[in-house]
Amino acid sequence: VYDAETIRGNARALRDAFVPRFPRLKLRYALKANTNVAIVRLILGEGLLPEVVSEGEIRAAFRAGAKGSDVLFTSSSKSPSEIDFALGHDVVLNVDNLDELGQASRAATALGTTARVSFRLNPGVDPDTLHQINTGIPESKFGVHLDGGDARRAYEAAVALPGISVAGVHCHIGSQITDPAGYEETARKMLAFVRELKRDLGLTLSFVDLGGGLGIPFSDGQAVMGADDLARALKPIWDEEVALLGYEPELWVEPGRFLVAQAGVMVARVNSVKTTPLKTF
Repeated sequence: VYDAETIRGNARALRDAFVPRFPRLKLRYALKANTNVAIVRLILGEGLLPEVVSEGEIRAAFRAGAKGSDVLFTSSSKSPSEIDFALGHDVVLNVDNLDELGQASRAATALGTTARVSFRLNPGVDPDTLHQINTGIPESKFGVHLDGGDARRAYEAAVALPGISVAGVHCHIGSQITDPAGYEETARKMLAFVRELKRDLGLTLSFVDLGGGLGIPFSDGQAVMGADDLARALKPIWDEEVALLGYEPELWVEPGRFLVAQAGVMVARVNSVKTTPLKTF
């Protein structure tokens, strides 16, 4: 059972934190946190847009009222049919590797369309969270590595391929992040790379997506970073880097559990009690 007012309150806390500070902004909901269409519709009604990891989640977003052009499709393994489906609905493809970039180019050419793409980058940042949900460190399978020039080569390849339009850049450094330090380091690295793309490739990007992963308390009294803490920490870095960049892309942020996890309780019924010589089940 989910409480709608709690979800609305979390969405509004996110808006209240980011909207006054960032004039060019898109807030997104990561559907992986909960794909129930009623909940997705509720969150989209608060002005957020969908971030998805599968065709199924794209379809859930559509059922909740989203347009294809509103959707960002992030996945480390997109099937050919998923790529075709996304391109047929003007979904932004968040590309995870060069192999996938080639697939998107060939699919767009075959369909007679243009794939709007960004790359998910691995910024090499440890946000100090559980190792199993830490996706920004170098050994993570996710994204194109920023360090070592892999990301630079990926954008060079994208510019040269038919059927590809470069739209932005993306990262997501992990889940259950409770301190803004990892986000601050990531923002500086990502925006420095955006400057490099402008200087060396002449690319101006529509958006810079810094991911989600805001932590939630799992016990009474546990201190976590709130949306306002994150927005306040990012604001001076964003302003400084945008001034150096010479133009302002949209800032995208895409929390998931932050919006829904504390709004739900599980209601169950005990069907029977079983007693054994050792234990009661």
